[in-house]
Amino acid sequence: MADASVAVLSFERHGRLAVSGRATFSFVRSRLFLPVFAGEMMDAARCYPVGFVKESTRWAAVAILGLRYGENMFVSDSGQWLGQYLPVALRSYPFVPVDVGEGQDAKTVLGLVEGDERVVVAGQGGTDESEKRFFEEDGNLTAFTGGMQRLIGQIVKHRALTGRVIAELEELGLLAPWRLPLREEGSDRSVNVDGVYCVDEHAFEQLSDEAFLKLRRTGALPFVYAHLMSTGLITRLENTLDPVETGADDDARGAGRYGSEANSLFEFY
Repeated sequence: MADASVAVLSFERHGRLAVSGRATFSFVRSRLFLPVFAGEMMDAARCYPVGFVKESTRWAAVAILGLRYGENMFVSDSGQWLGQYLPVALRSYPFVPVDVGEGQDAKTVLGLVEGDERVVVAGQGGTDESEKRFFEEDGNLTAFTGGMQRLIGQIVKHRALTGRVIAELEELGLLAPWRLPLREEGSDRSVNVDGVYCVDEHAFEQLSDEAFLKLRRTGALPFVYAHLMSTGLITRLENTLDPVETGADDDARGAGRYGSEANSLFEFY
């Protein structure tokens, strides 16, 4: 996710700040696509259709969260996440990777989306047990922020892995345009969208033994099978194009996103 107000996390700039557990996912209410990474592909593909897009020269996998522009079916009116699986990109937010330096000095560090609604001055809102400070008084990262730093490190690693796997599928001629049944915002009029791809099942079935074994050796097969399984979920989205309905348990469903779940690093196959 691209954000305009991102700064490298530092004690000098962010020492008195915290993240509030009371915030919601309203900031992705209009997002139809969210990035997913190789290590979470199996979990994400059970809940959302997953397609492929090319960002500049790098391939990425995205969860498809709606079929009408401006309407994410998995965010309720109260801003709670309704999906059974919360993508890692949302669990790490408002922390994001930031690339700094050039050449041999290039590296990726922990960044903060400063304008996000959940970024608050620590203690300013009174007693909030769900509030997580970024730094200890001595300037060291809190356990919460340290966990986020490790999570961002894994995201960077598996973002690159995801791109390599999809590029390999492209090289083998397995990618085909995916004509999603998207509709205009606030309308049922169909919209043609270019740039989203899926694995061509027929081409996959016709792979030579050598090419198939190559995918097996590189560990790409579980990724491909998860993607193919997910494509059928488009029908479920088509059948639920009406606006999401909120329930009394919305807050309960969204609670704890910055508790143990957010600090648990996702596992990779």
